[in-house]
Amino acid sequence: MVTSNTAPWSQGYALFAADKYSQATYPLYGPFTSYGRAPNVNLPTTLDARGAYHNAIMWYLTGNPAHAAKAKQILNGYAGTLTRIEAGQGAQLAAAFACVFFVNAAEIIRYTDSTGARSSIVQFDAMAQKRVVSGAASICRVCQRQLGRFNDQSDDGHRRFLQRS
Repeated sequence: MVTSNTAPWSQGYALFAADKYSQATYPLYGPFTSYGRAPNVNLPTTLDARGAYHNAIMWYLTGNPAHAAKAKQILNGYAGTLTRIEAGQGAQLAAAFACVFFVNAAEIIRYTDSTGARSSIVQFDAMAQKRVVSGAASICRVCQRQLGRFNDQSDDGHRRFLQRS
C-alpha cells in the first residue's frame, strides 16, 4: 500500500519516515547505566528505545541497511551498559515505556536482518534476561509479558519450551 502510493497508508508512512526517531542519523542520548522515573533518572532512555524501534521498522519497510545498523547500535549500546531500572513510584511505568520499544526492535532485527543480527540479538537477549528480568519486581506486567515472549523466541527459550512440552 505504501509503495503504490495508496491513501491513507502512503501519508502515514511519509509522516513516520519524517519523524526524528525514524532517521538513521538519530543522535543517541545514552546509553545509560540506569533508568527510572520519580526520581527521573536518564529519561531519554525511552527516546533511544523509540529510535531503535522506529529504525527497525524503517529497515523492514525500506531495506536500507543504515536503519538496521542504527537499531543495532542502540540495542548493543544499552545491552552493554544498562544495569538497573531504578526503584520508585514510576519504576513500572518507566520500564514499560522503554522495554516494549527495545524488545520489539530486537525482534524485528532478529527476523529480518542477516548481517550480524545474531550476535547483536544474543547480546541484547543476555541483557534482557540478566538485567531487566532479574529486576522483575520493578517491572510492570506488560513488560514482563513482552520480555517473556522475546525470551521464549530466543534459542534458549526454544529449548526451554521444547523441554516443557
